[in-house]
Amino acid sequence: MTPSDIDAFVNIVKQAIDQRADAIRSAADAEIAKLANTIAAQQSEIASMAAKLAAIPTPKDGADATPDMVAKAVADHMRAHPVPVPDAPAPLAPTLEQISESVKGYMAEHPIVAPEPLAPEFADIAKAVGEFIAANPIKVPDAPAALEPTPEQLAQAVQKHLLANPLPKGDPGLDAVEIDILPSINTERRYAKGTYARWGGGVIRASRDTDPGEPLASGWDVVMEGVKAIEVHALGGAEFAVKSMLTGGASHVAKMAAPTFAEAYKGVWKESAGEYQRGDMVTHKGSVWLAKEATTERPGAGDGWKLVVKSGRDGKDLNVVKIDRPDTYKLDGQK
Repeated sequence: MTPSDIDAFVNIVKQAIDQRADAIRSAADAEIAKLANTIAAQQSEIASMAAKLAAIPTPKDGADATPDMVAKAVADHMRAHPVPVPDAPAPLAPTLEQISESVKGYMAEHPIVAPEPLAPEFADIAKAVGEFIAANPIKVPDAPAALEPTPEQLAQAVQKHLLANPLPKGDPGLDAVEIDILPSINTERRYAKGTYARWGGGVIRASRDTDPGEPLASGWDVVMEGVKAIEVHALGGAEFAVKSMLTGGASHVAKMAAPTFAEAYKGVWKESAGEYQRGDMVTHKGSVWLAKEATTERPGAGDGWKLVVKSGRDGKDLNVVKIDRPDTYKLDGQK
Protein backbone atom coordinates (compact mmCIF):
# COMPACT_ATOMS: atom_id res chain seq x y z
CA MET A 1 0.00 0.00 0.00
CA THR A 2 1.18 3.49 -0.73
CA PRO A 3 1.42 6.21 1.96
CA SER A 4 -1.79 7.76 0.57
CA ASP A 5 -3.65 4.44 0.93
CA ILE A 6 -2.38 4.04 4.50
CA ASP A 7 -3.54 7.59 5.44
CA ALA A 8 -6.95 6.90 3.92
CA PHE A 9 -7.25 3.63 5.85
CA VAL A 10 -6.23 5.34 9.12
CA ASN A 11 -8.88 8.04 8.53
CA ILE A 12 -11.57 5.40 7.91
CA VAL A 13 -10.64 3.56 11.12
CA LYS A 14 -10.73 6.83 13.13
CA GLN A 15 -14.16 7.72 11.73
CA ALA A 16 -15.45 4.29 12.74
CA ILE A 17 -14.02 4.72 16.25
CA ASP A 18 -15.55 8.22 16.60
CA GLN A 19 -18.97 6.92 15.50
CA ARG A 20 -18.77 4.03 17.99
CA ALA A 21 -17.58 6.32 20.78
CA ASP A 22 -20.51 8.72 20.16
CA ALA A 23 -22.96 5.82 20.39
CA ILE A 24 -21.38 4.61 23.64
CA ARG A 25 -21.44 8.14 25.13
CA SER A 26 -25.17 8.47 24.27
CA ALA A 27 -25.91 5.12 25.93
CA ALA A 28 -23.90 6.14 29.01
CA ASP A 29 -25.77 9.47 29.28
CA ALA A 30 -29.10 7.60 29.15
CA GLU A 31 -27.96 5.20 31.92
CA ILE A 32 -26.79 8.13 34.09
CA ALA A 33 -30.14 9.88 33.66
CA LYS A 34 -31.95 6.66 34.56
CA LEU A 35 -29.76 6.28 37.67
CA ALA A 36 -30.48 9.89 38.71
CA ASN A 37 -34.25 9.27 38.43
CA THR A 38 -33.91 6.10 40.52
CA ILE A 39 -31.97 7.93 43.25
CA ALA A 40 -34.56 10.75 43.31
CA ALA A 41 -37.35 8.18 43.74
CA GLN A 42 -35.46 6.48 46.58
CA GLN A 43 -34.89 9.84 48.29
CA SER A 44 -38.62 10.55 48.02
CA GLU A 45 -39.42 7.13 49.52
CA ILE A 46 -36.95 7.66 52.37
CA ALA A 47 -38.51 11.06 53.10
CA SER A 48 -41.98 9.43 53.18
CA MET A 49 -40.73 6.72 55.55
CA ALA A 50 -39.20 9.35 57.81
CA ALA A 51 -42.53 11.18 57.92
CA LYS A 52 -44.29 7.96 58.83
CA LEU A 53 -41.78 7.29 61.59
CA ALA A 54 -42.29 10.82 62.93
CA ALA A 55 -46.04 10.24 62.99
CA ILE A 56 -45.76 7.22 65.30
CA PRO A 57 -47.34 8.35 68.63
CA THR A 58 -45.29 8.31 71.76
CA PRO A 59 -46.15 5.20 73.83
CA LYS A 60 -48.25 5.82 76.88
CA ASP A 61 -48.29 4.10 80.21
CA GLY A 62 -45.35 1.97 79.33
CA ALA A 63 -41.67 2.01 78.58
CA ASP A 64 -40.32 4.14 75.72
CA ALA A 65 -39.01 2.29 72.62
CA THR A 66 -35.38 1.35 73.01
CA PRO A 67 -32.77 1.91 70.27
CA ASP A 68 -32.75 -1.86 69.66
CA MET A 69 -36.51 -1.83 69.08
CA VAL A 70 -36.24 1.06 66.61
CA ALA A 71 -33.37 -0.62 64.76
CA LYS A 72 -35.38 -3.84 64.52
CA ALA A 73 -38.42 -1.99 63.18
CA VAL A 74 -36.33 -0.18 60.57
CA ALA A 75 -34.62 -3.44 59.56
CA ASP A 76 -38.00 -5.17 59.18
CA HIS A 77 -39.26 -2.31 57.02
CA MET A 78 -36.14 -2.33 54.81
CA ARG A 79 -36.48 -6.07 54.31
CA ALA A 80 -40.09 -5.56 53.27
CA HIS A 81 -39.18 -2.58 51.00
CA PRO A 82 -35.59 -3.18 49.69
CA VAL A 83 -33.90 -0.31 47.86
CA PRO A 84 -33.03 -1.48 44.30
CA VAL A 85 -29.35 -1.16 43.36
CA PRO A 86 -28.98 0.46 39.92
CA ASP A 87 -27.01 -1.41 37.25
CA ALA A 88 -23.47 -0.16 36.68
CA PRO A 89 -23.27 1.91 33.47
CA ALA A 90 -21.26 0.51 30.57
CA PRO A 91 -17.67 1.78 30.35
CA LEU A 92 -17.30 4.90 28.26
CA ALA A 93 -14.13 3.81 26.45
CA PRO A 94 -14.89 1.27 23.65
CA THR A 95 -13.28 -2.16 23.96
CA LEU A 96 -11.00 -3.66 21.33
CA GLU A 97 -13.79 -6.05 20.33
CA GLN A 98 -16.25 -3.17 19.89
CA ILE A 99 -13.74 -1.25 17.74
CA SER A 100 -13.06 -4.37 15.66
CA GLU A 101 -16.78 -5.00 15.09
CA SER A 102 -17.36 -1.35 14.17
CA VAL A 103 -14.47 -1.37 11.70
CA LYS A 104 -15.66 -4.65 10.15
CA GLY A 105 -19.17 -3.25 9.74
CA TYR A 106 -17.91 0.00 8.22
CA MET A 107 -15.52 -1.80 5.86
CA ALA A 108 -18.33 -4.10 4.73
CA GLU A 109 -20.40 -1.02 3.77
CA HIS A 110 -17.44 0.98 2.38
CA PRO A 111 -14.95 -1.47 0.82
CA ILE A 112 -11.56 -0.06 -0.24
CA VAL A 113 -11.12 -0.16 -3.99
CA ALA A 114 -7.81 -1.70 -5.04
CA PRO A 115 -5.59 1.01 -6.61
CA GLU A 116 -4.48 0.82 -10.20
CA PRO A 117 -0.93 -0.56 -10.75
CA LEU A 118 1.71 2.11 -10.33
CA ALA A 119 4.99 2.67 -12.15
CA PRO A 120 7.38 -0.34 -12.02
CA GLU A 121 9.38 -0.75 -8.84
CA PHE A 122 13.18 -1.22 -8.80
CA ALA A 123 12.75 -5.03 -8.55
CA ASP A 124 10.55 -5.00 -11.66
CA ILE A 125 13.14 -2.86 -13.48
CA ALA A 126 15.96 -5.20 -12.47
CA LYS A 127 13.94 -8.23 -13.63
CA ALA A 128 13.14 -6.62 -16.97
CA VAL A 129 16.79 -5.63 -17.47
CA GLY A 130 17.89 -9.17 -16.64
CA GLU A 131 15.45 -10.57 -19.21
CA PHE A 132 16.66 -8.02 -21.78
CA ILE A 133 20.33 -8.92 -21.19
CA ALA A 134 19.46 -12.65 -21.33
CA ALA A 135 17.79 -12.07 -24.70
CA ASN A 136 20.62 -9.79 -25.88
CA PRO A 137 23.78 -11.22 -24.22
CA ILE A 138 27.06 -9.32 -24.30
CA LYS A 139 29.25 -11.16 -26.76
CA VAL A 140 32.80 -11.84 -25.58
CA PRO A 141 35.09 -11.25 -28.58
CA ASP A 142 36.78 -14.31 -30.02
CA ALA A 143 40.49 -14.61 -29.44
CA PRO A 144 42.22 -13.08 -32.47
CA ALA A 145 44.56 -15.16 -34.55
CA ALA A 146 48.26 -14.86 -33.93
CA LEU A 147 49.49 -11.57 -35.36
CA GLU A 148 51.78 -11.84 -38.37
CA PRO A 149 54.70 -9.38 -38.47
CA THR A 150 54.81 -6.98 -41.39
CA PRO A 151 57.76 -6.99 -43.82
CA GLU A 152 58.95 -3.72 -42.27
CA GLN A 153 58.91 -5.27 -38.79
CA LEU A 154 60.79 -8.32 -40.07
CA ALA A 155 63.43 -6.13 -41.73
CA GLN A 156 63.91 -4.06 -38.57
CA ALA A 157 64.17 -7.19 -36.41
CA VAL A 158 66.71 -8.81 -38.74
CA GLN A 159 68.75 -5.59 -38.92
CA LYS A 160 68.76 -5.32 -35.12
CA HIS A 161 69.84 -8.95 -34.79
CA LEU A 162 72.60 -8.55 -37.36
CA LEU A 163 73.91 -5.47 -35.56
CA ALA A 164 74.10 -7.48 -32.34
CA ASN A 165 75.43 -10.58 -34.13
CA PRO A 166 77.46 -9.41 -37.16
CA LEU A 167 78.19 -11.98 -39.85
CA PRO A 168 81.82 -12.93 -40.53
CA LYS A 169 83.39 -11.32 -43.53
CA GLY A 170 83.02 -13.37 -46.68
CA ASP A 171 85.41 -13.92 -49.48
CA PRO A 172 86.52 -10.85 -51.42
CA GLY A 173 83.89 -9.69 -53.85
CA LEU A 174 80.86 -10.70 -51.68
CA ASP A 175 79.07 -7.47 -50.76
CA ALA A 176 75.88 -8.76 -49.07
CA VAL A 177 74.04 -11.82 -47.85
CA GLU A 178 70.50 -12.82 -48.82
CA ILE A 179 68.28 -13.87 -45.91
CA ASP A 180 65.32 -16.19 -46.51
CA ILE A 181 62.67 -16.40 -43.74
CA LEU A 182 60.78 -19.70 -43.70
CA PRO A 183 56.97 -19.32 -43.36
CA SER A 184 56.95 -22.03 -40.65
CA ILE A 185 59.02 -24.88 -39.22
CA ASN A 186 58.49 -28.61 -38.74
CA THR A 187 59.30 -29.52 -35.14
CA GLU A 188 60.15 -33.09 -36.20
CA ARG A 189 63.13 -32.17 -38.37
CA ARG A 190 66.52 -30.43 -37.98
CA TYR A 191 67.54 -27.00 -39.33
CA ALA A 192 70.96 -25.53 -40.07
CA LYS A 193 72.48 -22.77 -37.98
CA GLY A 194 71.45 -19.25 -39.15
CA THR A 195 68.02 -20.33 -40.46
CA TYR A 196 65.22 -17.75 -39.96
CA ALA A 197 61.57 -18.79 -39.67
CA ARG A 198 58.15 -17.56 -38.60
CA TRP A 199 56.89 -19.23 -35.41
CA GLY A 200 54.55 -18.38 -32.55
CA GLY A 201 53.52 -15.05 -34.06
CA GLY A 202 57.13 -13.81 -34.25
CA VAL A 203 60.47 -14.62 -35.92
CA ILE A 204 63.06 -17.11 -34.61
CA ARG A 205 66.65 -17.92 -35.71
CA ALA A 206 68.63 -21.10 -35.32
CA SER A 207 71.64 -20.23 -33.15
CA ARG A 208 73.08 -23.71 -33.88
CA ASP A 209 72.12 -26.75 -35.81
CA THR A 210 68.76 -27.47 -34.21
CA ASP A 211 67.25 -30.64 -32.79
CA PRO A 212 63.69 -31.89 -33.30
CA GLY A 213 61.26 -30.81 -30.61
CA GLU A 214 60.05 -27.60 -28.99
CA PRO A 215 61.91 -24.78 -30.82
CA LEU A 216 62.97 -22.62 -27.86
CA ALA A 217 64.57 -25.67 -26.22
CA SER A 218 66.12 -27.04 -29.43
CA GLY A 219 68.53 -24.35 -30.61
CA TRP A 220 66.24 -21.53 -31.71
CA ASP A 221 66.32 -17.91 -30.40
CA VAL A 222 63.54 -15.33 -30.63
CA VAL A 223 64.47 -12.53 -33.03
CA MET A 224 61.18 -10.64 -32.91
CA GLU A 225 58.47 -11.12 -30.30
CA GLY A 226 54.88 -11.57 -31.42
CA VAL A 227 51.57 -12.64 -29.91
CA LYS A 228 51.44 -16.42 -29.97
CA ALA A 229 47.89 -16.85 -28.59
CA ILE A 230 45.12 -15.10 -26.63
CA GLU A 231 42.90 -16.91 -24.13
CA VAL A 232 39.66 -15.60 -22.57
CA HIS A 233 38.61 -17.10 -19.20
CA ALA A 234 35.27 -16.45 -17.44
CA LEU A 235 35.74 -15.54 -13.76
CA GLY A 236 32.08 -15.54 -12.73
CA GLY A 237 29.41 -12.86 -12.86
CA ALA A 238 30.34 -10.14 -15.31
CA GLU A 239 34.13 -10.58 -14.91
CA PHE A 240 36.53 -12.32 -17.30
CA ALA A 241 40.29 -12.47 -17.85
CA VAL A 242 42.24 -12.08 -21.13
CA LYS A 243 45.63 -13.85 -21.26
CA SER A 244 48.12 -12.90 -24.01
CA MET A 245 51.03 -15.34 -24.64
CA LEU A 246 54.12 -14.08 -26.51
CA THR A 247 56.54 -15.92 -28.80
CA GLY A 248 59.25 -16.16 -26.15
CA GLY A 249 56.92 -17.70 -23.56
CA ALA A 250 56.08 -14.60 -21.52
CA SER A 251 52.40 -13.89 -20.84
CA HIS A 252 50.23 -10.99 -19.72
CA VAL A 253 46.82 -11.25 -17.97
CA ALA A 254 44.24 -8.45 -17.95
CA LYS A 255 41.10 -8.63 -15.81
CA MET A 256 37.96 -7.09 -17.33
CA ALA A 257 34.25 -6.80 -16.50
CA ALA A 258 31.11 -6.26 -18.53
CA PRO A 259 28.92 -3.42 -17.21
CA THR A 260 26.25 -4.46 -14.67
CA PHE A 261 22.80 -2.93 -14.21
CA ALA A 262 23.95 -0.97 -11.13
CA GLU A 263 26.73 0.60 -13.22
CA ALA A 264 24.58 1.20 -16.30
CA TYR A 265 21.61 2.76 -14.43
CA LYS A 266 21.95 6.56 -14.34
CA GLY A 267 18.72 7.40 -12.48
CA VAL A 268 15.91 9.62 -13.75
CA TRP A 269 16.62 11.23 -17.16
CA LYS A 270 17.60 14.89 -16.85
CA GLU A 271 18.15 17.30 -19.69
CA SER A 272 20.81 19.01 -17.58
CA ALA A 273 22.84 15.76 -17.45
CA GLY A 274 23.98 16.39 -21.02
CA GLU A 275 25.05 13.49 -23.21
CA TYR A 276 24.28 9.89 -22.21
CA GLN A 277 26.56 7.13 -23.52
CA ARG A 278 25.73 3.88 -25.30
CA GLY A 279 24.59 1.28 -22.72
CA ASP A 280 23.35 3.86 -20.15
CA MET A 281 19.91 3.18 -18.63
CA VAL A 282 17.48 5.77 -17.25
CA THR A 283 13.87 6.04 -16.08
CA HIS A 284 11.55 8.60 -17.72
CA LYS A 285 7.81 9.00 -17.05
CA GLY A 286 7.69 5.64 -15.26
CA SER A 287 9.42 3.70 -18.11
CA VAL A 288 12.98 2.33 -18.38
CA TRP A 289 15.08 3.26 -21.45
CA LEU A 290 18.41 1.92 -22.80
CA ALA A 291 20.73 4.23 -24.79
CA LYS A 292 21.56 2.63 -28.16
CA GLU A 293 24.19 5.29 -28.87
CA ALA A 294 25.60 8.49 -27.40
CA THR A 295 22.63 10.88 -27.26
CA THR A 296 21.23 14.05 -25.70
CA GLU A 297 17.66 13.36 -26.87
CA ARG A 298 14.74 12.95 -24.50
CA PRO A 299 13.76 9.23 -24.27
CA GLY A 300 11.03 8.46 -26.82
CA ALA A 301 11.75 11.57 -28.90
CA GLY A 302 14.13 9.87 -31.35
CA ASP A 303 16.03 6.68 -32.20
CA GLY A 304 18.74 7.16 -29.57
CA TRP A 305 16.83 5.23 -26.87
CA LYS A 306 15.24 1.75 -26.71
CA LEU A 307 12.22 1.14 -24.44
CA VAL A 308 13.05 -1.67 -21.99
CA VAL A 309 10.18 -1.51 -19.42
CA LYS A 310 6.92 0.29 -20.15
CA SER A 311 5.25 2.22 -17.31
CA GLY A 312 2.02 0.91 -15.74
CA ARG A 313 -1.28 2.77 -15.54
CA ASP A 314 -1.60 5.60 -13.02
CA GLY A 315 -3.59 4.93 -9.84
CA LYS A 316 -6.65 6.95 -8.74
CA ASP A 317 -5.94 10.23 -6.97
CA LEU A 318 -6.60 10.47 -3.20
CA ASN A 319 -6.51 13.93 -1.63
CA VAL A 320 -5.69 13.97 2.10
CA VAL A 321 -6.27 17.09 4.20
CA LYS A 322 -4.75 17.70 7.68
CA ILE A 323 -7.21 18.99 10.32
CA ASP A 324 -6.62 20.65 13.68
CA ARG A 325 -5.85 17.66 15.89
CA PRO A 326 -2.35 16.10 15.54
CA ASP A 327 -2.14 12.79 13.66
CA THR A 328 -5.76 13.10 12.50
CA TYR A 329 -6.71 13.17 8.81
CA LYS A 330 -9.89 13.25 6.75
CA LEU A 331 -10.66 12.69 3.12
CA ASP A 332 -11.05 15.82 0.95
CA GLY A 333 -14.74 16.81 0.93
CA GLN A 334 -15.65 15.21 4.30
CA LYS A 335 -16.81 17.32 7.22
